[in-house]
Amino acid sequence: MFFVNRSGTTKWEAEMTAEPTVGSKVLWIAEVDRILKRDWCIDTAEAGLSDDDLIRFWRDGDEPAAFVSWFAEKYDLIRFESRPHLH
Repeated sequence: MFFVNRSGTTKWEAEMTAEPTVGSKVLWIAEVDRILKRDWCIDTAEAGLSDDDLIRFWRDGDEPAAFVSWFAEKYDLIRFESRPHLH
C-alpha cells in the first residue's frame, strides 16, 4: 500500500528519492506479493521472480502496483475473478 505525503509524492516516490534501504525493499516486495495474490492468485516465487529480479525491479523505482501491471501485461497474466457463491 502507498500513501501520498504532504509534498504530494507517494510513499514509494519519497523512499526512492532517499538512499534505498532494506526496509523499503521488504515493504515493496510485500506489496507486490499482496497485489499478485489478490489479482492473479500467485506470489512472486510462483510468478518466477527471483530475489535478484525483485531487487533489480525495486531499484527501478516503480510503485508496486505499476510494476505488477507491467509484469502482468508483459506475461499476459489472466486476472483472477472470484465467483459469487451459489446458493
